[in-house]
Amino acid sequence: MNNDFRELHTVSKPRLLFVDDDPGVLAAVSRFLRRYRFEVTTAHDGFAGLLELQQNGPFHVVVSDYRMPGLTGDQFLAKVAEVAPDTRRMILSAYADSDLLLAAINAGKVHRYLTKPWDSQELLMVIQELVED
Repeated sequence: MNNDFRELHTVSKPRLLFVDDDPGVLAAVSRFLRRYRFEVTTAHDGFAGLLELQQNGPFHVVVSDYRMPGLTGDQFLAKVAEVAPDTRRMILSAYADSDLLLAAINAGKVHRYLTKPWDSQELLMVIQELVED
């Protein structure tokens, strides 16, 4: 485990990075999760997500949409796994295709996969599990 990640566990609010090309999704998850004990950062695509990770990381959990312009979710999360291997990775996507899920698990080393539209309580539970893991 790298030093940045060890230091992250001393932070009072778990840090989350959400990456999605839909501003409505980013607004909704941010609004919901900020009501709890999370610090939420958002990015509109995989390249912006990598920049956030580089400039403002580390994060406990990175959540990505699957289909985005530029980098797909599995490509983005594969890069996250390279630069921040201790960060938990999750896909939140409208596509429940088993081939996409397999690609995300293999390339992005994804820990969890939820489909849109999401159940807010399930999303909260999964995020809490990933933070505590």
